[in-house]
Amino acid sequence: MKSMTGFGLKKGSVKGTLFSVEAKSVNHRYAEVNVRLPHSYLFLEKEVVGLIRRIFSRGKIDLFAREESTLPELPFDSKNTRRLVGLLRKMKKDFGLKGEITLDNLLACREFFSKNNRQPSTAEVRSFLTTVKGALENLKRMREREGMMIDRWLCKRLSFLGKLVVTMEKESHRAVQEYKKRYRGQERAAEGTAIFADRTDITEEMTRLKSHLEQFKKSLGSHEPIGRKLDFLTQEMVREVNTVGSKCQSTRLSEGVITFKSELEKIREQIQNVE
Repeated sequence: MKSMTGFGLKKGSVKGTLFSVEAKSVNHRYAEVNVRLPHSYLFLEKEVVGLIRRIFSRGKIDLFAREESTLPELPFDSKNTRRLVGLLRKMKKDFGLKGEITLDNLLACREFFSKNNRQPSTAEVRSFLTTVKGALENLKRMREREGMMIDRWLCKRLSFLGKLVVTMEKESHRAVQEYKKRYRGQERAAEGTAIFADRTDITEEMTRLKSHLEQFKKSLGSHEPIGRKLDFLTQEMVREVNTVGSKCQSTRLSEGVITFKSELEKIREQIQNVE
């Protein structure tokens, strides 16, 4: 079992440039991927998105790769810089823009005046992708660790619900016997008891609840995405226990139904974060 919540960070160096790659994810019904890469590596966006989708089947996953620092020397191209300044002046005049052209304006567009505005080499691409994969691997591990914690919590809740089903079955049987005892000796008591037993019979619902609990428990050991299956089983159990509630003729059985529904609500909230 894997959680859909996690965070992964990896730092790497490509030809003297330090990169930091962050990958984070939260729960989502499907797989939604957002990627933001440095300008020089934008052409890798499709490949990175594909890589993420191969690793994660569900969740909203955001990956941000940014340049942390570079070598202090900046390959300067004065010709392109003059062209950029001329372009900014023309835009200012044509559109009636106010303000002065500053160094900050130029630095925001530094790819225009840098001679280093080239596509990375094969070795640089390989090194960059290794950093990206490292961040995704760290994210995957955190999702797996959280998944293990959720798994242990769910096992405890399932054990409790299994015992509660047995208690509810016994209480249902006890209620019928109590009814029979209360009206024993009265006219048509046997017929009345039979009608009461049929109206309050929860055998089918209890059988299905046991089956759903068993399927739920078996699913926890799967290495495949199981979030949607667990959500379906939880909804089915809610439906069954609601039917039991409509047949209740015992205060203790009603209390059992309320407890069961409360536990299912907790489970439902938790599995919303399961891949």
